[in-house]
Amino acid sequence: MNPRPRLATSMLALLGWASLALQLGVDLARDHSKGLSLSHTLWHEAGYYTILTNLLTASALTLLALRRAGAVLSGAVTLYETLLGILNHFLLGGIVAKPLPQFTADLCLHYILPSLVLMHWILFAPKEGLRFMHAARWIFYPLGYGIYTLIRGSVTGKYPYFFLDAGRFGLPRIILNFLGLTVVFGLSGLVLVAVSHRLAGPRGSPTPL
Repeated sequence: MNPRPRLATSMLALLGWASLALQLGVDLARDHSKGLSLSHTLWHEAGYYTILTNLLTASALTLLALRRAGAVLSGAVTLYETLLGILNHFLLGGIVAKPLPQFTADLCLHYILPSLVLMHWILFAPKEGLRFMHAARWIFYPLGYGIYTLIRGSVTGKYPYFFLDAGRFGLPRIILNFLGLTVVFGLSGLVLVAVSHRLAGPRGSPTPL
């Protein structure tokens, strides 16, 4: 990675970590005012696709800046981040007016980072060696999150998003929702790989995870 892409990757990784730190700070302040512990805050945050995905993305960008990751991981987090922004906007109604720290964290985690990650992938990220089979592998993360959410919700009775609320809609409906989201992730992954072939050429060399 030459200096310009590496600098862009490093700056984006820092933005990701800073946004997560801001969200953690907001949640810690809220929970502290209610007499709740750090472990409660961390457990609460660990339920959200937004937090887990941005944590994965910031980690992947850090590895990419350190030349410890390649096209497959970069493509995966680009897919997850892009769909995070799209699904948040169309399923959850975007972000609403809140106190400035929370509004800033929401804006960064749901809009700015997804947009910049996609732009970074188009301009700088390695793409050689991506294959359509990688799109099939990429769906295991959202599927894993769905299973984790159902298990967690069955224990706590709380679900992070309304369309995953098995207590409200019943398990059959939630399974259908998961299947629909899986199709969205799978098709989007295929599109991303096809675009990578257009940008990098179909004869790229294999890339590491």
